[in-house]
Amino acid sequence: MLHDIALYLQEQGVGVVGKTIFEGYLPPKPDKVLVLYETGGSEPELAGAIDRPTFLVMGRGKRWDEARGFAFQAYDKLNGLCEQVLNGTRYLLIVATTGFLSAGLDENGRVLCSVYFRC
Repeated sequence: MLHDIALYLQEQGVGVVGKTIFEGYLPPKPDKVLVLYETGGSEPELAGAIDRPTFLVMGRGKRWDEARGFAFQAYDKLNGLCEQVLNGTRYLLIVATTGFLSAGLDENGRVLCSVYFRC
């Protein structure tokens, strides 16, 4: 799922996978990055064979507006996305389940801003 989302965000011009968009880990550089983390999900719909994964998008920047702005770019492209095939996987709906949340500072004092999504 993370790779599907990362590739979609790259196709939408949000960033570049492996340079400014990362999957499952927060690299020490560059200062401005977007990271995607799996967050578990809820029970699948067995009758329809539908999984319901969840994920977190975290923006990092030197200032709040930079971190939030990067996270917002992903939010803008993902929230409400429906009936899309991403990297061969069908997504019925992707929706934000929170607003923008402060995730504090990293070890170098850079600001972290997150938003959660459900598929």
